[in-house]
Amino acid sequence: MAKLKDRVQNALDEARMLVLGTELLIGFHYRSAFESGFDQIPPHSRALMMAALGCLLIAMIMLMSPGAYHRIVEQGEDSESLHGFATTIFPWFARSSRGLPFFASGFCCPSTSRSAAGRRTRPSTV
Repeated sequence: MAKLKDRVQNALDEARMLVLGTELLIGFHYRSAFESGFDQIPPHSRALMMAALGCLLIAMIMLMSPGAYHRIVEQGEDSESLHGFATTIFPWFARSSRGLPFFASGFCCPSTSRSAAGRRTRPSTV
């Protein structure tokens, strides 16, 4: 079995990697509102894109919580409670049907960014 320090470091490193991807998706969603033609998108599509942005912000909060817990509650020290918290948040978020929609919204909703005339606006995602 790995040492506690290694397990905590691994959990925090995984969180950092997921945070980077989530930041990228959030940036694309924020950018889409400033694209030319965004005002031509039907209101329900704009609302869907803003709801997806809200879901991604919730995902970011959940992914950042183990790092904040480590700094604030545990004062930078490794502990079993920190490892337990991180291993409870990640499986709940990443492997279950409860957390997946937050990420899925970041991938599927930008595809609705078509203008009312049917032409494609500048791409808001990669």
